[in-house]
Amino acid sequence: MTYATKTQPRRPVQIGGYGYYRGSIYTLGCVILLMCLGTTIAAAQTYKLTDLGSFIPTDLNAQGAMAGRWCEASGCKPALRTTDGQVTIAVEAIGDAFSINSTQQMLVVLYETANHRGVWSPTTGYQDLPLGQGVGIFPAAMNDTGVVVGMMFLSDRDCPAQWDSPTSDPVCRQEVQMGESAWATSIDTKGDVITSYGTGYLLSKVKGTAIPLNFPVDDFPNKLTDAGHVLGFNGYWRYKGLSTGQLKTLPGCESILSVDMLSTRRAVGQTVCSALYPWPQFSQRATVWPSDYPKDLNKLVVKRPKDWHLMHAMGIAPNGSIVGLAAVGTDDLHAVRRGFLLTPVSSAAKRLGLQAETDDDPVLLTDDPGYDGPVELPIRLQMLGVE
Repeated sequence: MTYATKTQPRRPVQIGGYGYYRGSIYTLGCVILLMCLGTTIAAAQTYKLTDLGSFIPTDLNAQGAMAGRWCEASGCKPALRTTDGQVTIAVEAIGDAFSINSTQQMLVVLYETANHRGVWSPTTGYQDLPLGQGVGIFPAAMNDTGVVVGMMFLSDRDCPAQWDSPTSDPVCRQEVQMGESAWATSIDTKGDVITSYGTGYLLSKVKGTAIPLNFPVDDFPNKLTDAGHVLGFNGYWRYKGLSTGQLKTLPGCESILSVDMLSTRRAVGQTVCSALYPWPQFSQRATVWPSDYPKDLNKLVVKRPKDWHLMHAMGIAPNGSIVGLAAVGTDDLHAVRRGFLLTPVSSAAKRLGLQAETDDDPVLLTDDPGYDGPVELPIRLQMLGVE
């Protein structure tokens, strides 16, 4: 290629000429193409389904380990499922495990004895949380440093409680009037806590203040993210007092249950659509909210078997993986319960040759027959008044 020299003066730029318009159209076309590709990739977010069989997860940590229940004919027992697929029964008793942290500590509640409520870890096993001055306790959440929050039942009131370690006595984090009750429902890595007292409070560890959250009367705080988002069970959310919003229902559906949220404000839960689906189990639709607007997870699973119905999404990890409960069968009378893991797969990214998690077989099923019995909501949600 020969560039212009002194003996061959460079042609002046002709603003508005053919070359200018051709370059402009080319540039504009590239911008539009990139926008379309980005939209396509975002819109085409799909998931690979992994069948967890009789393990019914309630939560998962950032590494992919899960807390939940191993269900068999005698009932469901608290259990841990590690990233290699191994299931460990935490306690040989009927109960539930939830709120798993990065060291695989889990909160455990045993049903047969009222005050067997504590912490389990792979190294120390199970130990009851101390009652302190309470006549009863109930843990609700635990952060990565092992600090637990929940409720302590006193003789004349129930206060939001905190255990700084599995062996420390609980302390009331917030003064509650006589005859009233309030939960500490979530704690972040910094130690900030949200409570259900009144219209909700954020108890700031650094500032030492109680900040009103002003939640609607038909909702109360459930999840606090490390970024400062607070999510309610019925979809109301707020961010550091700077913005608020409301998660929407799926079209034609009547109610939602939002149980977990990431620092990116991506949330998961369930939408109830009894007017659209004939069977009660199938009217419960596992749902993800990439924004305030929902997507039915049943429609996002690649090659989902026709008899699989994803009912509850219980937890979401930072990488986008989702765990929950499914009903597998043709109707309510012929359905077994199975746990599921959804792993993000972008079909658009695969077509374009971009890096994405893919698998030759997008549905991984097991020989485990599943659990042919009732599976209620996790005990944490039941105790917090969720129906």
